[in-house]
Amino acid sequence: PLHTVYLFNLYYEQLHFNRLFFIVQHNNLNVQEQIIIRRDLKYLGADMTMIRGSVLNAVIRQSVIYQNLAPLIVGPVAMISSNVSEENNPKLVSDILNIINKQKKLLLIGGKLDSSLLNLEDIERMAKLPNKKQLQTEIVGLLSAPAARIIEILNR
Repeated sequence: PLHTVYLFNLYYEQLHFNRLFFIVQHNNLNVQEQIIIRRDLKYLGADMTMIRGSVLNAVIRQSVIYQNLAPLIVGPVAMISSNVSEENNPKLVSDILNIINKQKKLLLIGGKLDSSLLNLEDIERMAKLPNKKQLQTEIVGLLSAPAARIIEILNR
């Protein structure tokens, strides 16, 4: 049916063309709760889509890279996806985790970042990482510290 083809293409694009893709299980979310979650995610630059497991499983079966996501598609499932820039990535993951943890009816199962598959522990570790700009600042500080120390000694 045309609707199934549309969903297949939508899920394929979400999985393959977004950098960030999380799979969440939802339990009895009412419409009002869905609206609030979607609004909060949209504000961050992410989208939540309720999915049909059979169609997403068909997309995953055709993908060589993401076949390990297939066991995660059990029960009522939604996907959260975003095409966030690299420097905003850890902050976005942290904010998404806060939204999911705030809502008792959502359970993060796993996902992917770029072409790397992530389990729940990987996602939680990634949320604790500093952003790219902060890491670059720390590296510059580490590299310039010995030079500053040498200049200080020479000035004495």
